[in-house]
Amino acid sequence: MQYDLIIIGSGPAGYVGAVRAAKHGMKTAIIEKEATLGGTCLNWGCIPTKTLLKTAKVIHTIRDAEKFGVRVNGEMSFDFDSIMKRKEKVVKRIVKGVDYLMKANKIDVIRGEASFVDTKTVKTPDGNLSAQNILIATGAQPARPPIPGLDSANVLTSREILDLKACPESLVVIGAGVIGMEFASFFRALGVEVTVIEMLDEVLPMIDPEIAVLFKRQIEKEGVKFHLSSKVSRIEDGKVFFSDKSGQEQSVDAEKILLSIGTVPNLAGLDLDRVGVRTEKRAIVTDVQMRTNIPGIYAAGDVNGVWMLAHKASREAEVAVDVMAGEEAHIRYRAIPSCIYTSPEIATVGLSEKEASTQGIPIRIAKYDLVANGRFLAETEGERGLVKAIIGKEHDELLGLHIIAPYASEIITVGTQGIEMEMLVKEFDEIVFPHPTICESVREAILS
Repeated sequence: MQYDLIIIGSGPAGYVGAVRAAKHGMKTAIIEKEATLGGTCLNWGCIPTKTLLKTAKVIHTIRDAEKFGVRVNGEMSFDFDSIMKRKEKVVKRIVKGVDYLMKANKIDVIRGEASFVDTKTVKTPDGNLSAQNILIATGAQPARPPIPGLDSANVLTSREILDLKACPESLVVIGAGVIGMEFASFFRALGVEVTVIEMLDEVLPMIDPEIAVLFKRQIEKEGVKFHLSSKVSRIEDGKVFFSDKSGQEQSVDAEKILLSIGTVPNLAGLDLDRVGVRTEKRAIVTDVQMRTNIPGIYAAGDVNGVWMLAHKASREAEVAVDVMAGEEAHIRYRAIPSCIYTSPEIATVGLSEKEASTQGIPIRIAKYDLVANGRFLAETEGERGLVKAIIGKEHDELLGLHIIAPYASEIITVGTQGIEMEMLVKEFDEIVFPHPTICESVREAILS
């Protein structure tokens, strides 16, 4: 069958790209090998983990109730089965919404794996399909390093851990990145003994070090234990063996082990070599219009290895489809926000101090400690928060914003818009922010 566009993969890049194509009047097919649409984000990533982290926040609220003058009679308890069932209910509802979008936009959904036959044709369980344009949106999967014992039954990735039927008493998290910290935060709230082993000398190495330190202090207060500058050597008999920063071998017992050291693009089975699509470091190489080196073949989302974030994937797919439709469009990566939904939340956008230094950009740093913010004081007890702005010295424009605070994932949009619009400090001075809000701390930081 002939299409205008074939999309391989139905995650945030795939289904958003399909809907965009329908708006352009393109006859579109989307191919998905999993039983449900939505990809990792909807089924095993963003949506289920945020649902679980909401439970963690509810637990924190109840546990800290007396600090706010509220007495809770009796001991707090939780039902792990009910927590997981609620997660499944939320996932099913949002996946059902994607199913509806496909039907409403008359997009053909084909189940099964796809591989390239030639630059205009893919092989599917429904036979060979052809299209003028093909968008690869196959996402990524958890990385699996060559650690002996990694195939043990108690070793889980971020996908399998979402299918647990019972809450473990102990959990070792290998990797202190975003996924690892979110699961550490959730399971610690349930009272699980959580230990994190990280090869680098800091947690969340991708964010501002000052904010990472504040976060580590907070989660350590909750009882999470860390072994930094430590490398896992093997997993054996329910123990994780690792060498610490002094080179001494240590081990930690764990009922469950979460492997959380990042993700790698899903390229297996596509037969990219057959059509000559260029890859580097196991990712598809694309330009700012999401074109690969082969005319008519595009790639969007985690599969291109750039900023593995769902919202970035969606925007890339929109750009790719607009370009296919003959419109002028390109992706801008300078203002892609990144959020971590722990307690407290962390959000960042734009340049960090280190990135500005590496690029030789003169900057000044503007900060605002949230202990001076009225709403933060009203809603927290004994917590710390920080807003940090990166300002260009030459033009006095906003280049980066980094936040650790309640609602940080919502507030960061102010920074995203400010960077996209190249806003100057004096322009933030002219904007009236609502009071009392934590969001007004962004203005205070920038003007400081």
